[in-house]
Amino acid sequence: MLLSQAGLVPPPPIVAPPSPTADDSTPGVGYLSDRLHSLNGVMSQYGLRFELSEFDSRVITQVVDRTTGEVIRQIPAEEMVRIAEAFAENQGRLVDASV
Repeated sequence: MLLSQAGLVPPPPIVAPPSPTADDSTPGVGYLSDRLHSLNGVMSQYGLRFELSEFDSRVITQVVDRTTGEVIRQIPAEEMVRIAEAFAENQGRLVDASV
């Protein structure tokens, strides 16, 4: 049983992610790419690598074998990234507009 289920620890608050806006205060993909590049320089010693998805600019986290460079685990999984791309490509095609 989890401590939070036993009533010993309150569950963490659920915070919705901020909604994206189109104003100038939102960092662009280039800025995020630069920040991830510098983060990768620090985190590579721990076997972590971060990338931006080409599809929707989401951050992909990879656990990497430091000696071989082989990806051990990816979050989200490659299959989930492909499913999200397929859903986005077919968005709006699932609704029957003949009502």
